[in-house]
Amino acid sequence: MHPIKLDLTNFEQLDNCISAIYKEHKQIDVLINNAGYGLISAVEDATEEQMKNQFDINVFSIFRICKIVIPLMKHQKSGVIINMSSFLGKIALPLMSFYSASKFAVEGLTDAFRYELKDLNIRVHSVVPGFIKTDFTKTDLVTNQTTFDTNSNYKDAALNFKPQIVDNIANGSDPIIVAKAILEIINNEASKSKINVGQKDNKIIPIKNELSDEDFENFIIEDKTSSWKSLFYNISNTRYKVSQILENKNEHIKRVDISSGIISYDIKLIDNLTKTVDIKNLDKMITIIIVKKGSATIFDKENLNEIVLKEDEIYLFASSKQNSSLTVIKSKQTEIFVLAISDFILKRYLSGHSNEPIDFLYHKTHNSPYINLINTQPIDALTIYLVKRIKDTYNNKTMNSILGEHRIIELMLHRFSLLDIVDKKIQKDELNIAIKAKKHLLNDFVSPPKIEQLAHLCTTNKTKLNQSFKKVYKTTISNYIKKLRLEKANLLLREQYLTIGEISKKVGYQHQGNFSKLFFEAYGVYPKELLKQ
Repeated sequence: MHPIKLDLTNFEQLDNCISAIYKEHKQIDVLINNAGYGLISAVEDATEEQMKNQFDINVFSIFRICKIVIPLMKHQKSGVIINMSSFLGKIALPLMSFYSASKFAVEGLTDAFRYELKDLNIRVHSVVPGFIKTDFTKTDLVTNQTTFDTNSNYKDAALNFKPQIVDNIANGSDPIIVAKAILEIINNEASKSKINVGQKDNKIIPIKNELSDEDFENFIIEDKTSSWKSLFYNISNTRYKVSQILENKNEHIKRVDISSGIISYDIKLIDNLTKTVDIKNLDKMITIIIVKKGSATIFDKENLNEIVLKEDEIYLFASSKQNSSLTVIKSKQTEIFVLAISDFILKRYLSGHSNEPIDFLYHKTHNSPYINLINTQPIDALTIYLVKRIKDTYNNKTMNSILGEHRIIELMLHRFSLLDIVDKKIQKDELNIAIKAKKHLLNDFVSPPKIEQLAHLCTTNKTKLNQSFKKVYKTTISNYIKKLRLEKANLLLREQYLTIGEISKKVGYQHQGNFSKLFFEAYGVYPKELLKQ
């Protein structure tokens, strides 16, 4: 290895150096363009010289070197060019505008070179790193002092943002993954034109691909007071991260981040004082709050509305803009589980039908400027069981990300299936018939009226009743009765003072075995398992 000191802005010096190498070795097989540095600066603060220098090193040096090397590779009819890009060449972060713009340019010129040189047997690739554990912040991260000045409008953001960059790089991926990517490109003619490596590239880019440009912008620039510290900053080198906010002998507050789009809080306190926590950077979210013991309030700072969260209740919220605070009320014992699901997680499962629960909730996250309470229901045994399964993944060492997300989806399926969402296009008379029928069934689903009696109570005929009910609630009357019975059984199992046989009879099933079978078919778990909880 023979290091040579070069001024990348001096074309003549570059030409002499490369010509000397070619003269000695008669060939240049691989060119890796790795030079670059990052300028932290607000756009308005950057000088003409700072802007030109950023592009001179990060972009124009590649043009200069390629202009010299490409004719040599053409002559030898082979060669590989690898340009070091960045995940900031795919997204932009505030205060890194010039660095991002330069890396966007690198991505563009790499694509153009590849098209131009393809028929000349010269391969052109880019390696796109996320945060890599190097000395970049010590030698190659340059700050504009005007942006950091005490009188600068950007001072607070800059002073918070730079440590985040430094911390992410200090805790970044091992540089060996970049070396392996380069070797893969050199040794494999069929390797990808772009290879993504490192932490943030593998997490932020998939999020960007799932969101619209506007949604992604909101995701990144959430709140200037928090220095744009958005949701993805809570994930380090894993898609599953458990953060211990509080940990004592018999109490804890744990935060779990999964897949950069699912967050849960597990709160268990004893003889706690009233405590308030601001909730930000969780916009476009569906939130499930399960208050097993104690109580709390949510205060929406957007519309100055307070919602009281009571013991033994489950709350389902949606919001497109979240600026609120959660206050845990002083209590002998507090157990609260909070689950927040981002809109882009919901987007994966959209059906295209507005009356489907996922579609309904997804649109609520975009159209509800305030915290919107969707519904409130008492805690049931299955929910307690599913939450316990979610918590069990905290200490799981194998595939905890996919396991955690799978169990959270089980909870989502259960809670969302309890929503009765009516299609707005349904005729008014059909809707009235179905609502009347539902009211009568809720009054007595253990010994419900016969279809003929129910039709009479709804002042219609049997055929019209069946058709209207199925259209509104997307199921038959008999299946709806079964649904109501099993939901009631699920609540009774939570009470834990009845046997399964007694619960079976209370909800209208004389045979315990048949009841258990129906319960398992509906919820995927036998009632005896829930009773153990």
